[in-house]
Amino acid sequence: MPLYDLIAIGACNVDIFAAISDAAPPLGAGAERVVAGAVDEFLRRMASRGVEPLHVGGGGQAANVAATVAGLGGQVALVTRLGNDANAQLALADLCGVDLTYVVRGGSTPRALVFIGEAGQRTILLDSPNESPLPLLMPPVDAAQHVHFTSMIETADLRAQIMFRRGLPPDVTTSVDGGRLYADRGIDAVEAVTAKATFVFATEEELGILYRSNTREAEERLFDLGVRFVCRKLGPEGAALTSHNGAVLKARPTNVNPIDTAGAGDVLAGVFLTCFLRRLPLEACLDNAVRAATTSVTGWGRSRYPGSLSMAIAG
Repeated sequence: MPLYDLIAIGACNVDIFAAISDAAPPLGAGAERVVAGAVDEFLRRMASRGVEPLHVGGGGQAANVAATVAGLGGQVALVTRLGNDANAQLALADLCGVDLTYVVRGGSTPRALVFIGEAGQRTILLDSPNESPLPLLMPPVDAAQHVHFTSMIETADLRAQIMFRRGLPPDVTTSVDGGRLYADRGIDAVEAVTAKATFVFATEEELGILYRSNTREAEERLFDLGVRFVCRKLGPEGAALTSHNGAVLKARPTNVNPIDTAGAGDVLAGVFLTCFLRRLPLEACLDNAVRAATTSVTGWGRSRYPGSLSMAIAG
């Protein structure tokens, strides 16, 4: 029997939140870019104006998914890289119940500067590594029922994900949420980790960028790669799950006043996959996921994730 319900392979970092009006980023809303020295430069610019970050805490797609699964009682391991610095402890602070055996330590901990607009839109600037990263430490390929892949900055890390994906037994299900970083690389770069995934999670914008096409065409091309389901993250409109046979499920959220939307998609994926592994109907998986993601945006960081508050999964 596998040791873990889920292994999350991808980013773990420190998120630093600021209002767009405090230090306008050089990119459009929704963009996510790796820019050398950008985080320190914008923090200096904010400090010179006497502006403090809105919030500082742990983040990163894979870490957020792992935190969500663990908060719901799942057995989960995180595969990522952090530094030997104080920021590493901050990045790991909210990961109670997550197995950190496969967290490599060395260099500096990645940071993401997240600019929040008045309408909730965000722009993310990521540190560019200033040292040669250590190789990822991968678990045995049969250690989990499910493996979830998210974006990482280094090309070597994407290659490691691809090699791990190719070695997985056929009964291990997989999912991919590459975010804007992997969408910008294009499908040719990420096809090997995406092909035959059980689930692909993406916004409509990311799907369009991934294939340089419209959403429907992008979904069809993913299905041609053997992907079984595409879960479109629709922000305040909820989510839609499209299957390879054309069936579509939708779930809409309740109205809330959002504070921090940065990790909502990760909560959605974590709850959805937890429900899937518990063999709930897909409609219930989607409804629970949207409900949890909606709750998560009402607090900073992981303060409103499952596990930080009581959440009952509806079957």
